[in-house]
Amino acid sequence: PSPTPTPDVAALLREADRLALIGDYTAAATAYESLLNAYPHHPLAGDAAFGLGKVYYLDGRYTLALATFSLLSDDAAYLETYPEVLYWLGNTHAVMGQVDEAADAFRAYADRRPEMADQVYWRIGNLYETALDTPAALEHYRQALAHAPDLTTALRAREGIARVSMQAGDPATAIEQYQAILSVARNDAYRAEIYYLLGQAQAAAGDGLAAMSSFRQATTTAPNSAYAYRALIELVNAGQPVDNLLRGRIDLAAGAYIPAITALHQYLNDTPDHDGEGHVLLARAYEGLGDYEKADAAWRQLILTHPGDKAEGQAWLGRARSYWRRDDPETARQLYLEAAERKPDPASTAEALWWAGIISEREEERLGEAAEIFARLAEEYPLDKRAPRAAFKAGLNYYRLGDNEKARERWAALATANDGLWAAAADYWLGKLLLREGDEAGAAAHWREVVARRGVDNYYGLRAAEQVRDRSGEDLTLGPPLDSAGDSLAATVDWLTSWYETDETFVTAITSPALRHAGELHNIGEFTAAYRELEALRSRWQEDPLRLLELALYADQLGYHNVSIRAAVRLRTLSPDPLLETPLFLQKLIYPLPYRELLVTTAQKYGIEPAVFLALVRQESLFGTSAVSGAAARGLTQVIPSTARSIAEKLDWPDYRDDLLFRPYVNAEFGAFYLSQGLKRSDGSLPQALAGYNAGPGNAAFWRGLAGEDDDLYVELVSFDETQTYLRAVAVQANHYRRLYPDLATGP
Repeated sequence: PSPTPTPDVAALLREADRLALIGDYTAAATAYESLLNAYPHHPLAGDAAFGLGKVYYLDGRYTLALATFSLLSDDAAYLETYPEVLYWLGNTHAVMGQVDEAADAFRAYADRRPEMADQVYWRIGNLYETALDTPAALEHYRQALAHAPDLTTALRAREGIARVSMQAGDPATAIEQYQAILSVARNDAYRAEIYYLLGQAQAAAGDGLAAMSSFRQATTTAPNSAYAYRALIELVNAGQPVDNLLRGRIDLAAGAYIPAITALHQYLNDTPDHDGEGHVLLARAYEGLGDYEKADAAWRQLILTHPGDKAEGQAWLGRARSYWRRDDPETARQLYLEAAERKPDPASTAEALWWAGIISEREEERLGEAAEIFARLAEEYPLDKRAPRAAFKAGLNYYRLGDNEKARERWAALATANDGLWAAAADYWLGKLLLREGDEAGAAAHWREVVARRGVDNYYGLRAAEQVRDRSGEDLTLGPPLDSAGDSLAATVDWLTSWYETDETFVTAITSPALRHAGELHNIGEFTAAYRELEALRSRWQEDPLRLLELALYADQLGYHNVSIRAAVRLRTLSPDPLLETPLFLQKLIYPLPYRELLVTTAQKYGIEPAVFLALVRQESLFGTSAVSGAAARGLTQVIPSTARSIAEKLDWPDYRDDLLFRPYVNAEFGAFYLSQGLKRSDGSLPQALAGYNAGPGNAAFWRGLAGEDDDLYVELVSFDETQTYLRAVAVQANHYRRLYPDLATGP
């Protein structure tokens, strides 16, 4: 008989770990359980049990998690190597309301990891604070303060002491802690928060005068902060006089538009010698309410009563904006042009010309006028940040009119002016002119030169390379041949030390106490805290290439790919070399392949090129599974919850809930499905599908109507700057994934 093959238990464990990593906790639990049932005494059984306990916990199956962690905690040998089991055990007790048992487990962990005492004591303090056990909470917050390794940790502990002291009816201690914080804190918004809390403590202590002083400090330290608004409410409720201009500014920032309007009208009436600021704030408050007619009146009053005021330019722009938002673009256009003639200040005049051009180019019969307006901006205000783009748009509008010579004149001048994005755009579009004129050979030759000048790390250099490939079969999109000799850490360190002088030696072991602390936070499941510490290190080390490399490697190892990519990009920025001339190892840190199997197979399932899907994920979240945008988009592909609910219905996803978007296997599926629907709507046009992903299918269809079938023109006519940048970025990143990982097309 054939011998029974030796089971590869390590491979089984890796598969279970992979399922846990992508958030498929049910499948991961099944894999861990199968391994443990089959090989209960294998040396890797402890790791499988720990993994099983984690997925039980993360999936909300706390009773099973408690039983699993409890068994592991009885294994002295395993605890010797993995004491973090005790912290996970403590968290499980905590979530089940077993406070004293949780505290005991946390303390047992701290006994084995004394360098984490600050985190442990703070966690226990927070635990007892939630349980309303004030003496125990105070004791542990004080211990956390005594063990604090840095200022941030100390401030967190002091806040806990102050907060619990207030709960205990001891405002004097809270006052002491808040004053200690203010003696060292430097961030204005944070100081405003502490001044507000200090005021509350002083009021509780019966010192109303001091409280009012602290509330005033909060309002003046950071008027745009939420705590300035809270402090303002305290002052107003106490009948304290508050400067109406300051009151208006604070109310406006807080979105309290009606109180802001009331205060600002009072200020303008009571202060005859006021400048334009009160009118600006009043107009902004009316804009916040959506009352653009009254906003226009406020802007107009500023212009009439304060000629020459530094805010006059804002007022002209505001007046035009108020008509545009009332769906009267023609009046808005005329006001922008009037502002440009009055020339209140260079920045406002250039902006007025810009928006006049934008409105004009929306109508085909005004393309020539738009071109002239943009040309004027570029010529009269060459130092304005919009000037290069305006010069490009002047040429583009002449192109749309069919005036090749004027387009060529504008683009030729811009293409040789600088190395920026819009110079590269002009350079590329000169080839489009040649193509339109029937000179295919000339266009191909020109695009070869564009590739040489701009490189494929530039969107327009890449488009030029794609044009050459599509016409001749010569593939320039991949750039120079990959140097496999540079695909190692050693080669990267050698490269780094060739241009960065340092007495330090790079070592692969993690020697930085700060990095080790962040790593241990990760090990105990404090993922948000670990991320914050890694990001703080990235900021601290932004001028130190050696430390950035160490951080990029360690963050990638832990799974904080967003931190790793940012650190690696910063390292490349500090170097003297363009991206494609840096070591291959560094390029792969900048364009990594986390969740490779998941993302590639999901992309293929929905008919999406894997390189494109990877680029989309990198652009959306930098592979951050817990990323949340200002619009509430979540996870790897940044799906908005309302969109996700619709997708879940279409996919018949079982038991969908919004928090599942933080699980990679769910998020990737939903993002790929949504992009695939965009590709179907756009007849396979990737730019239109991506535009729909970023800005909505309605906008994407509108831009298609303007551009016709030309995808190049489509990209240029996208009117949202964010979306246009998005399209270019995804295209370039997808090409890097094709270039660095040529086997992507064949599967995971």
